[in-house]
Amino acid sequence: MNAATAEPMLPAGFEPLVIRSGFVGLIGPFYIRRPGEGAGDDVAYGFRTGAAHGNVNGVLHGGSIFAFADTIAGQYIIARLGRVCATISMTSNFMASGQPGAWLEARPRLVKATRSLCYVTVDITADDVPVYGANAVFKLFGPVAGQPAEGGV
Repeated sequence: MNAATAEPMLPAGFEPLVIRSGFVGLIGPFYIRRPGEGAGDDVAYGFRTGAAHGNVNGVLHGGSIFAFADTIAGQYIIARLGRVCATISMTSNFMASGQPGAWLEARPRLVKATRSLCYVTVDITADDVPVYGANAVFKLFGPVAGQPAEGGV
């Protein structure tokens, strides 16, 4: 934790992702590293987990990882397509456990977008160890207010 800013120590290139209200405000804060900022051509999202993200087994709760993946997939679609979206389905594969305090890093990828649906994958690591993969389908709605139809990531 950086005492001067009350922000956790972040890997190079990450900056706050400005969604801190509602449910995300309870489980975040989340961060983004845009393409070309130490991540090559890929966008990456991250967050520093804590004790509140753990379970009785002393590892990260699967629900906290799932919630991160779902939120990031939606934010990625909004940034890429400039459209409001909602999760229709998400298939999850847990590959390993992570410890509370780990840095979770997500790398979403747009597989396909149609007029009304978007298909996305999300791979997540905990301190650089693969822990989770998801395939998701989102319903696409109209443009995000104040954002052009093709977004910015």
